[in-house]
Amino acid sequence: MSLDEDQLSIARAIRILLPHVVPQLQQKEFLDLCWRSIELKQQSYGEGSVELWAEQLDIATNCNDLTKEFTQHSNWAQGLELLLTVESLTNKPIPEERMNAMRLRQRIHLFNNYACIRKGQGKHSSALQYAEKALNVAIQMNELAALPQCYLNLCALFSA
Repeated sequence: MSLDEDQLSIARAIRILLPHVVPQLQQKEFLDLCWRSIELKQQSYGEGSVELWAEQLDIATNCNDLTKEFTQHSNWAQGLELLLTVESLTNKPIPEERMNAMRLRQRIHLFNNYACIRKGQGKHSSALQYAEKALNVAIQMNELAALPQCYLNLCALFSA
């Protein structure tokens, strides 16, 4: 097995195992593994490769999901740290249309997560801005599945 194949095997294993081992990891270790996995994909496939975008989107998904867990336990600081990672991984458009739609869906989750955290911190004005961003992206994409969560977040903010 060449070094490239070893690196690919490691990156594949990290991506598969991350959701299962995250509860046992400290957040810094989790993020270090994520960035190492991205680095390996970049070395193996190059910047702008479909494989690298897929890895970034997988990690963004894991970070968004983990943020929801932290938010449910009022762990705002750790949630915000993960959202910075999601923001970094999803801030640039992807030329491939299907993957860019996936990126925008992660942005919707990102903004909804920010809204929930800001509301929990008592920063209602900031929370409202993020909830509106999530709704705007969902409407622009015609992402009907995301609309209920967006509207639910807005209702929660208006009733607070």
